[in-house]
Amino acid sequence: ILTTVEGFPGDKITLPAEPTKTGYTFAGWEGLTDVFPEESKTVKPLWTISQYTITFDSDGGNEVAPVTQDYGTAVAIPAAPTKTGHTFLGWEPAVPTTMPAENVTVKA
Repeated sequence: ILTTVEGFPGDKITLPAEPTKTGYTFAGWEGLTDVFPEESKTVKPLWTISQYTITFDSDGGNEVAPVTQDYGTAVAIPAAPTKTGHTFLGWEPAVPTTMPAENVTVKA
């Protein structure tokens, strides 16, 4: 999305609304000052990748540590929990293969 902001050199810039991007946090505008430059300029948004957490509810089994990592990265499924007298059948919902753009809890 391209947004144009107009003004005269030296005037204070009124910034447009911050852009959004799934899995990232807006970190400002590359090379932008708070006043208009002498000539036209194109600036790009700067992004910081966000981290999210998958929490494992072992339903009374041994504790499984949560996984916190960057959005979009491959998720390593932890070792199955154990619970006396029970057989582990899997996680519900299934553990995502890549980190989603939200925190998730899965249950044994």
